[in-house]
Amino acid sequence: MDCARVIGLLSQIFDRHQVRWALCRGLAGAAYGIGRITFDVDLVADASGAAGVIADLKQLGYETLHRSAGYSNHLHPDPALGQVAVV
Repeated sequence: MDCARVIGLLSQIFDRHQVRWALCRGLAGAAYGIGRITFDVDLVADASGAAGVIADLKQLGYETLHRSAGYSNHLHPDPALGQVAVV
């Protein structure tokens, strides 16, 4: 997974929808030198723009595997874009 590329794409989407966000879980820990166990991108985000964010992810080719009021999980067929979870 090309995490830098994925974060760049996600940053554009969240900015477009004016959604505040931050890295969380494994990738956030890696920024502090903690080893990663998983290799997806986990984000915490303001739920206000969830519908628009999910629609943009779909346009990029992500399939929504799960969506609930406080969580969504998305998978791209290209391993370089991998899996994204938004809390």
